[in-house]
Amino acid sequence: MATQNRSKLKQYFETGDTPSSLEFANLIDSTINKQDDEVFVKNQNIGLGIETPKNKLDVFGEGVIGERYAGQASAPENGLLIQGRLGVGTTNANEKLTIDGSVSLRELEAAPEASSGFGKLYVKEDKLVSAELNGEDSYMSMPSLGIADVHDFTICLWFKVLPGKQSRHYLVDFRGDGSKVAHSCGLLIDEVGNGTAVLGHYSVWNANENTSFQENVGRIFGDWHHTVLSRKGDKLTVFLDGKMVSDQPTLGGAVKDSSIPWNNKWRIGTFSGSTNEGGNYWMKGSLDEIALWTRALSQEEIMNVFLAGRGIDLRDKYENGLKSYWRMIESDQLSDSSIHDQMDASRKAVLHNVSFHLDTIKALHFVDSNGNDQILGGSGSVGARTTGPVWNQKSKAIFYETGNVGIGTVNPTTHLDVNGFITKKEVAFSCQSESHVSSGSDKRLSYNNTSINSGKCWDGKRFTAPVKGLYFFTMSYVRDAYYKGGTSDDIQVWIRLNGANKASAWTGQGDGKRATATCNVIFNMKKGDFVETYVTSDGGEKRYLRRCYLSGFRL
Repeated sequence: MATQNRSKLKQYFETGDTPSSLEFANLIDSTINKQDDEVFVKNQNIGLGIETPKNKLDVFGEGVIGERYAGQASAPENGLLIQGRLGVGTTNANEKLTIDGSVSLRELEAAPEASSGFGKLYVKEDKLVSAELNGEDSYMSMPSLGIADVHDFTICLWFKVLPGKQSRHYLVDFRGDGSKVAHSCGLLIDEVGNGTAVLGHYSVWNANENTSFQENVGRIFGDWHHTVLSRKGDKLTVFLDGKMVSDQPTLGGAVKDSSIPWNNKWRIGTFSGSTNEGGNYWMKGSLDEIALWTRALSQEEIMNVFLAGRGIDLRDKYENGLKSYWRMIESDQLSDSSIHDQMDASRKAVLHNVSFHLDTIKALHFVDSNGNDQILGGSGSVGARTTGPVWNQKSKAIFYETGNVGIGTVNPTTHLDVNGFITKKEVAFSCQSESHVSSGSDKRLSYNNTSINSGKCWDGKRFTAPVKGLYFFTMSYVRDAYYKGGTSDDIQVWIRLNGANKASAWTGQGDGKRATATCNVIFNMKKGDFVETYVTSDGGEKRYLRRCYLSGFRL
């Protein structure tokens, strides 16, 4: 593009003048060309690489800012590289990123095409109600579903089992025909000693056709867990806390023959060996969120229901096929002897020696820009859904007080379990010096060959900590008393922290021509603390260090 200014260009077209072809070319080259320059101005909006900008500045592609990056570095796809500091809502950008105001979080659904929202995290005290069974003639008798032709189904519930008089705890007993006791399937928990248990399912057609499966599930007593019994095709599948624990062919009547009408009452917390209303086995513990679908939920759906935790309304996202739904959250249920089905208020469950218990928890919530509030993560036994004081908020800080946190895992066994990779800024350097000759007072060493400098915290003489943490340093050198008049007397190379000697590598006095020394040290450094190396010796002896090596990294 020509460098002629407007005044010069105007002279080409004064009255009576005939501009030459060169002057016309200068005029054209002094303007922005949409096709050649990919810069477009329309309605006071500027576009870089885009012809229809919608804002004061629209950039199609990547950008870099700063002399170190301009013409040297490539920004990430549709991203921005900034050499200096960035301020958002402030003119005092004292850090690499300074924000004056709140930071919004973006929530993405599982599907790529799902809508997203912006909102904030906060801690809220929630109250959850559960049904308590005493382990002695205590159960819930559910009403008839009136289903005659459904083949597949899914039953899920939250439970907390406590050791009782009986070692077997029946969670669900589902009958396919009221006139035939054997037409049944269900879920049970068996105590096997040492505080451990097995979770199993059973299905029965007659004395000659039945099947059962049990899987050791460890120490589950006293904690909330989520379990699912699902039938699809000829298989019964059992899930615990979102994970499948069995997948077995079925022989049971209620699940083998889809022609059997589901017209019998089904029971929660008991099993009866006869057609009696009561049972022979009882569960001791608590129950919540009992649901039955007339379809087999996918493994992804089952995991998502578990991760959502107690207290969510399954009708919001999983209403498809949801036939029966029993929630322990209605205030009028705390004293009633029966509760109604959320899918059909005319269906009522009869409670036998069942009481209600109110749990108060602190849970992590997300509220989007539309005011929709939801509980984040966790379950009845981990994460945000644990009973008791867990998530807390102090000023703008949200913290986890007790228990374990899992990222990418539903079963954290330590305070923080991460299933996957954590990306953080690497801080490490490694360098060497070919030759150093000095005498007299202590001299700071400089290193002329740096092979690694991740984090750009090393300048050839000094390392500066970018963040607080533990840092490891190692240095070694070769003293040469053969060339350049180097002394064979004592020489020390000190590793200094903020100007103070902390640790040294030392070659002692001797007759040898060369000697080596090494020093390793770990410092607990704050942001801005610095490390240097200094060499010293007795008197005015000449020090010749043939090689010096120094490395360090953040632990």
